[in-house]
Amino acid sequence: VFLDVSGRCYSLPGSKLPSARSQGGPISSYFSLPDSPAARFIAVITGEPDDLHLFASDRGYAMLTRFGDVATRMKSGKQVLNVPAGAHAAAAAPVGDPGTGLAAAATSAGYLLVVSLEEIPVLSKGNGSKLINIPKERFAAGEEKLVAAACVQPGQTLMVHSGKRGKRIAFDQLEHYRGKRGRRGRKLPQGYRSVSRLEVERRPRPAAPHKIP
Repeated sequence: VFLDVSGRCYSLPGSKLPSARSQGGPISSYFSLPDSPAARFIAVITGEPDDLHLFASDRGYAMLTRFGDVATRMKSGKQVLNVPAGAHAAAAAPVGDPGTGLAAAATSAGYLLVVSLEEIPVLSKGNGSKLINIPKERFAAGEEKLVAAACVQPGQTLMVHSGKRGKRIAFDQLEHYRGKRGRRGRKLPQGYRSVSRLEVERRPRPAAPHKIP
């Protein structure tokens, strides 16, 4: 499933994709895309029908949606996430177990909010609910928006990318940024507030080899 900035999803069976031996092909050749900037794709989603994914807009609203609800046979796609005027969809994120996981949302002003995934509604489509509070006037002025959202499970680590720099936050350390859904969150440390993206490290980093003196 391909997600565009307007919150619309387009589906394609993996068997129809060109083989690795080819040079690939344009996605536009498979779908009937609108003649507008809204046709810009921002994410590729895969999964089983019951797998949950987090959908969010840069206005700070989000929802959980099952993979089976976003797939469609229509070449014109399916509107899944409704985004308000002037806003765009952010890249979708796999959820895992909503009963144990956390959702992390970061804004362009350096705020990070972490909430329980159980606080986010499960919808087949819609506007979602406020995930992180971005003041209306700041969003309208282009001063702040949601940059990225990610889902973190116990044992995983959240990597906050800020340009060429990165800060790892272990699952138990995310407690510092915990709050209720719709709150402002906390500021990240100096040097990491210009968030470019969030990444979830799914496996522990290998220990450095022991050097014998």
